[in-house]
Amino acid sequence: SREAGLRTLRDIVSTIPADTGLTGLVFGRGMPSGLPAFAERAQAAIGDLRLWLEAPDDGADELERGTCALLGLGPGLTPSGDDFLVGMLVALSEMSGMEDCALQAGLSENVRRLAPIRTSQISTAHLLAACDGLASDALHRAVQTILCNTPALADDLTALAAIGHSSGWDALAGAVIVLDTFHLSGSPSVCYVPTKTKGMGVL
Repeated sequence: SREAGLRTLRDIVSTIPADTGLTGLVFGRGMPSGLPAFAERAQAAIGDLRLWLEAPDDGADELERGTCALLGLGPGLTPSGDDFLVGMLVALSEMSGMEDCALQAGLSENVRRLAPIRTSQISTAHLLAACDGLASDALHRAVQTILCNTPALADDLTALAAIGHSSGWDALAGAVIVLDTFHLSGSPSVCYVPTKTKGMGVL
């Protein structure tokens, strides 16, 4: 179940340094020491996106503010904030068979509109692919194994951690706030197995 998968994930993540990407902001470890300067901005943006997920009908401002703040946030070809949004988009896409797909459409609309003016061309390409439900195989597998709580989760996280400096972990953090919000809101805990494998091999 999703609840069991999230518990397993937290057990695994508790063994990695708290300053690994944005994971420390998502897994209930507060604002760990050693996080980059942009983490405080990311924390506020993540809070806005959580509020939007919890009450999407009243959260248009939070969605816009959170998306704007994360796009282009952090160093590298695919900044941490962008990777986080990729994870959110992929999780919403994977869950679209059992949840309200309007959430995925709402985030996608904001990303498509704002990414070209807020982040790099390379990162924009990955974000636009994620809007269509496409990202790395490792990210898709990790989300699927969390949803189903399969024994492969540890191996899938190892593959995800190998992507970039912290890109894999940042994307996972984005996916987790989606999965966690639906779990806390009492949404049905269903094991969703996609009918086809989606992946780009990169974030």
